[in-house]
Amino acid sequence: MIILSALEKVKYGKIYTEIYGIVAGETVENIQQIEQNLQNKGLQF
Repeated sequence: MIILSALEKVKYGKIYTEIYGIVAGETVENIQQIEQNLQNKGLQF
């Protein structure tokens, strides 16, 4: 994943970080696996 930018926001008293990036892989399955790994680490799409 290449992170293009990150932006911190405060919403309802909590700090959220919005990360914009590009996920690249050789196959659709590879990209889905990368997305699943990121979701397992707490990132939301």
